[in-house]
Amino acid sequence: MQKKYFFIVIAFIVIIYTIFASISQSQKKTASSTIPSVKTSTFIAETKNETVDFSGFIKSIYETQVSPSIAGYITQLTKEEGDSVSKGEILAVIDNKELTAYEKNAFTSLQSIEKVLKETKKYYDQKVNEAKSALNNASPEEKISAEEALQSAERFRDAQIANIKAQKTSIEGTLSLSGASASHTLIRAPFSGSITSKNMTIGSYVSPGMNIYSLASGKGFEVIVSVPRSIAQNIIKGSEVILKDETTTYEGFVFSRASSTEANITQEVIRVHFTPQSDVKRLYLGKYVEASFVLEKKYEAFTIPTSAIITEYDDTFVYTIVDNQIIKKSVVLGKNNGKETEIIAGIDTNDHIITEGIHTLVPHQKVNEIYDQK
Repeated sequence: MQKKYFFIVIAFIVIIYTIFASISQSQKKTASSTIPSVKTSTFIAETKNETVDFSGFIKSIYETQVSPSIAGYITQLTKEEGDSVSKGEILAVIDNKELTAYEKNAFTSLQSIEKVLKETKKYYDQKVNEAKSALNNASPEEKISAEEALQSAERFRDAQIANIKAQKTSIEGTLSLSGASASHTLIRAPFSGSITSKNMTIGSYVSPGMNIYSLASGKGFEVIVSVPRSIAQNIIKGSEVILKDETTTYEGFVFSRASSTEANITQEVIRVHFTPQSDVKRLYLGKYVEASFVLEKKYEAFTIPTSAIITEYDDTFVYTIVDNQIIKKSVVLGKNNGKETEIIAGIDTNDHIITEGIHTLVPHQKVNEIYDQK
């Protein structure tokens, strides 16, 4: 009987042990399964040129002021700001009433001087003929005196006629000028392009040289950017500039830098020339674009996936792994293009940076590392 109880106790102990062993093994498996696996990568620092970004507006390289060459009142303006124009197209009309009256007076004067010329010629031709008749009837003693009288009459006639002809030529020149000026009452576009500004209204009085319209050609573009002098001094003429609008990137170069000699002026104007290869219709004069300038200064930066960076409150950091444990490292960010971001301080070349699934992790957590050597 005692032997029977002994075997029962032994069997019970074996069962209890088996149960505890199974539970322990299950707990170990459960604990192991809760340790997440994460992917990591290392990154190499690159030497880059420092860049700065500023906004600027597009204007035409070829731009002019449309001005009259005569004075008068504007009676017609055919274009508004932003309108396209063709070469030779009429942009404005200047009132020519004064020119018409001036031309009429000149024509009346011409008719009058022609009449005076005709009568003067007739009168002095008669005087010359009388002198000739006197010479023909003169006695030998009077002949020398008669010849001198004839020569005097001819010289006087020719002088009077020459003087009147000079007056006639002057009046004819005035008529020609007034006719040319009349043609200048129509103000035409010197080339095809777009109106960038309309500076006058109908009824305005204009003088020669006053700006009625500003006209720009679409054959060449530039971007005008205002940059602080402290930064502009690091921008080299001819250096590359990347221009961006909402959807497109254009390549340009620094054409010129212009700074004021006044001590209180702290800005410089930089002109960036560029020739778009596509989407020209999307570019319009006055449009603002972003200009990224390449500076002489260089810096070191790691470029990592933007998804590997966490920002919480005023702290920006990445997760790295040391001995399968998560370590938090605060970083200083540089430029980013959406998918990738520069890290200019906070990490090293040997750091294994977690690149995926970072938002479910916490510092000092144990993980299984899957290292991706790039």
